[in-house]
Amino acid sequence: GGPRNNNLLVKNSISRDNNYGWSYDPAPNDFTAKGAKKTYLWNGKWYVRVGHDAGGGKFSGTGSATIENHTAYENHGPGMWFDYNNKNVIVRNSVFHHNVPAEEGWGGVGLFIEFNSEGPFDILNNRFYGNDASGLTIAESRNVDVTNGNRFEGNGIKFRNLAARSGSSVQNILIEGNIFSGGAGISTGAGNIPTNWQSAWNVVIRNNQGF
Repeated sequence: GGPRNNNLLVKNSISRDNNYGWSYDPAPNDFTAKGAKKTYLWNGKWYVRVGHDAGGGKFSGTGSATIENHTAYENHGPGMWFDYNNKNVIVRNSVFHHNVPAEEGWGGVGLFIEFNSEGPFDILNNRFYGNDASGLTIAESRNVDVTNGNRFEGNGIKFRNLAARSGSSVQNILIEGNIFSGGAGISTGAGNIPTNWQSAWNVVIRNNQGF
C-alpha cells in the first residue's frame, strides 16, 4: 500500500497475516500528535492500533489502480483499504476472507472503501467470505459500482456515513448482479443514516440473487 499512486497494478498476489500480534511491544515509544499510544495489548499480544495499521494494504490519494486476482486473508484489519481521495479504482476477480479485528472488535472487513469524494470504484466478480465484519464496507464514498457476480457469503455489504467527514458522503451506489448467501445482506451502520437512505443516497439495488 501507500499514498498517491498512479497507474497502480496489483495482480496475482497475496496479502496475509499482517499485524498478527507480537509477544512484545514493537513500538514502545511511538505516540500520535495527541499523545495516544500507537500500539496496544489485547488478549496477551501487542498490536498496532487500527488508525495506524494498514491491514492487508492501505491506499490514499490514488489516481488510478487495478487490483486483479488478489487474495487478502487473515489480516488484522481490512483485507484491503482505500482510505481518502482515491480515484479510478477497479477491484476484480479477487478474494477477501477471514480478515479479523485490528482493535477491540473493529476492522475485520474484507474490502474497506472510506472517505472518497469522487471515485469511481468498480468492484467486479470478487468473493467475500469468513470476514469478522462485513465483506465490503462503503463509508463516506461516492460513485461505487458493485456488479458482475460478486459473491458475498455469510456477511455482505455495509454502509457507514459519519457526519464528521465533511466533503464526502455516501452517494451514487450501484449494487447489481451479485450473489448473497449464508445470511449475507445489505445494511447500514454508524453515522448519519437517513430513514430513506436508498433514495437519499441514490443507492440502486437490483437483479441480485439471494437478497
